[in-house]
Amino acid sequence: MNILRIIKRIANSNVFKLVITLTLAKAVLIISSYFILNTQDFFEIISSQWDSKIFEDISTQGYSRDYYLVFPPVYPFLIRILSFFTGNFWLSAFILTNILSYTFPYIVYKLFGLKSSLTLELFPVYVLFTTIPYSDIIYLNFIALSFLLLNKGKTISSSLALSSSILSFYSIAWTLPSFSYSFLILRSRKELLKFMIFPLLTGVLIIAWYYLATGDLFFYFHEEANVWGVQFANPMKQYLWLLNGWFTSQAWTFLGFRISPFIWFIRNLLFQSFFLILIIYLFLDSKKSKEMTFYSLYCLSSYLPLLFVIGTPAISIPRLLLSCFPCFNEVKLRGFTLLLYIATCLLLLPIITAWQLQAFFS
Repeated sequence: MNILRIIKRIANSNVFKLVITLTLAKAVLIISSYFILNTQDFFEIISSQWDSKIFEDISTQGYSRDYYLVFPPVYPFLIRILSFFTGNFWLSAFILTNILSYTFPYIVYKLFGLKSSLTLELFPVYVLFTTIPYSDIIYLNFIALSFLLLNKGKTISSSLALSSSILSFYSIAWTLPSFSYSFLILRSRKELLKFMIFPLLTGVLIIAWYYLATGDLFFYFHEEANVWGVQFANPMKQYLWLLNGWFTSQAWTFLGFRISPFIWFIRNLLFQSFFLILIIYLFLDSKKSKEMTFYSLYCLSSYLPLLFVIGTPAISIPRLLLSCFPCFNEVKLRGFTLLLYIATCLLLLPIITAWQLQAFFS
């Protein structure tokens, strides 16, 4: 009888709902992958493509190629450690990414509640890039943990979490100014100075590492421009690049369909519009809470730089927009609209999975 009560309590818990929802979504992705690839080696294939392969190469060979140096070392280092127990690098990467994919929704749940966390973990881009081995889930965990610790008044711990996020994903440093608002309005200047020490020190260490490894303080930016075609540009130039650039002009296909430059353009526009609408709602909601003002500023500082770049980051925008996760607090769905959202996510998931496996989605 006690066992039944425990099982019932677990089944009714919010954490169980989060775990079972994400697990079912991952099952849809894995089953879809099996039918898309139609081979018994599909697990290894989905775990060893695009950026996944580069991270795994770094963990086995080190930074053997110059362009590998633009990939932060945290994820390859963790893969290598886990490989001592599994004896397999792609399997280690798959296990690591998937375990961490469950901790992030839990932190978001503690921050924003159950519905926000559920709608986020069902988002097809989140499911895809936290099932196949990508490193994004590491910085997402750390940035969410930084928010949570900040809410609890743990300035130094929050600062260390943010520093770890920057070390895992350099571009998250763009959001530092939004943290200044949080301290100046909700806390104090003295606390702000304490908070900024570790992120700034992390930035210095990253630059020093590049200098020691290459002799070039700005190697990261030079290599991003030379290899990945990354340049700053205005939003109009970004859209013109999507319609005429070297990447989208290639003969990309999936499920027998040609991905024309116009489809790339529409894809980006849809994702950017979706997140922009949520950020606007977050700003409107911020009138009720100064804490929400901080989250809206953070989301804006994550969102805006993505409008002013061309090259592979412009292709990866659907994935990079996951950094704006606090705006999922504005996905206030219920009843039919919630069912429609769930159905849409589950319908899109096999499509973007096929796109990623057979071409390159993000």
